[in-house]
Amino acid sequence: MKQRTKQPAAVEVRGGSNSNWSARSGESTDDALIATDFGDPRMKRSDLENYAEQLKARIRQNSPRKADLETCLDLCEGAIEERHMQAKRNELAVKRSAPAISYGIGDSEATLAKRASISKAILAAAQGRQLDGAEAELDREGRSQHPHTSASIQLPTWYTRATGNFGQDSSVTDIANAVTGQQTLADPLKAARHAEPTATQLGALVVNASGSASYLVPFLGRTAAAETNEGAATTSTADFQQTTLSPRRFTRRLSISQLGLSVGAGGMDSIIANDLRAAHAAAIDKVAFDAVRAGATFQSKTLTGASNDEYPATTLADLFALVQAYQTAAQANNVPSLVCSPEAFEDLNSIENSSITSTLAQAFTQATGATVRPIVNMVDADFAADVISNGTSSDTIAGAGLVVAADFSDVVIAEFGGPSILVDPYTASSQDIVTFHANNYCDAGLIRSSVQALATADANITAS
Repeated sequence: MKQRTKQPAAVEVRGGSNSNWSARSGESTDDALIATDFGDPRMKRSDLENYAEQLKARIRQNSPRKADLETCLDLCEGAIEERHMQAKRNELAVKRSAPAISYGIGDSEATLAKRASISKAILAAAQGRQLDGAEAELDREGRSQHPHTSASIQLPTWYTRATGNFGQDSSVTDIANAVTGQQTLADPLKAARHAEPTATQLGALVVNASGSASYLVPFLGRTAAAETNEGAATTSTADFQQTTLSPRRFTRRLSISQLGLSVGAGGMDSIIANDLRAAHAAAIDKVAFDAVRAGATFQSKTLTGASNDEYPATTLADLFALVQAYQTAAQANNVPSLVCSPEAFEDLNSIENSSITSTLAQAFTQATGATVRPIVNMVDADFAADVISNGTSSDTIAGAGLVVAADFSDVVIAEFGGPSILVDPYTASSQDIVTFHANNYCDAGLIRSSVQALATADANITAS
């Protein structure tokens, strides 16, 4: 059996004409190097590199066995290269043996939403097949939040957010990456960029109430001084209150051919996800602005006309009075953006007098820097006169608009689980059409009564 020589201890290699290195010591080092088995698989790459340096040093010193040393250097460098190639092969083998995608709890919400195909899931449910792969994992995430659901496919609450591009990503520091649709975007761009609920853009809080039949927003503050050193007990105008929220159902109906679901998965996923996001945003805004309207305090106006039954035109002074009422109720110094129903937005942007070149909305923005935003979810209505005017008239102001000044951080929106998808493969089966309903359950309420509202009629800036 061939005897392997151990690596010698650190050997100092000296050379040059003035070297005190003895020939005998050099020859002993040469013998040890030449006797080394460079093919030993147990030898580390770092050991081989050390031997290579010693071999090169002895060759530079013109050792009597230079030719043998050069042969050993070739073997040593070949072994080093083999170690390098083996490391590369091992790395490639690990990559090949690893799954193309990571499954399980290591997936982020965005990764899972990206690799799961909603169209594939809908087609499988329509054909009575069990979900598998990423689609099954996405459904399990939803059912873990809503365990008693009877939906064909239950999506988690974060699905619409993960498939969109809104929401602040706190993990990025670059401002170009941080511009994701919140306060870093100007108001006009917020609405144009994506289907983020307008209420959340304005600051409403969304809470997860998955698996609950109702959600209690607790008492968040106190209304009077409690300690002697805080001064006399006075009631605050910024009174907070408990709010109980119960789910309201909003549904979006879609009909898609089985062919479209099966062969157009990539584009179809985007179409369905965009529609689900739009439905989600519409539901959130509906409950939020319903809560704002229900909890608002109206600014009363005196009816005019011969019979005292006409609602007077809105003036710029009315808008400033609305802002002042809000600042008092919310104990805030800022001038809020005004949100308007479609009719109110038209009222504030109409000019009926040809001698006037500015609308109320323009004048308000110019004076305060605050914007006037139209909200389609805040519907116009027939207001009872005794609600929006002085007096006790029982008349109705038909089709009046609504302007609201509010701190939307006082609005709490509860989501009772993510979108629940019910698949109906039968109704239009003769046309190869799959119909499904995406149901969203949510509700909203106010935790503070700071919202101020103003009903509008035809508005114009007058010379007086």
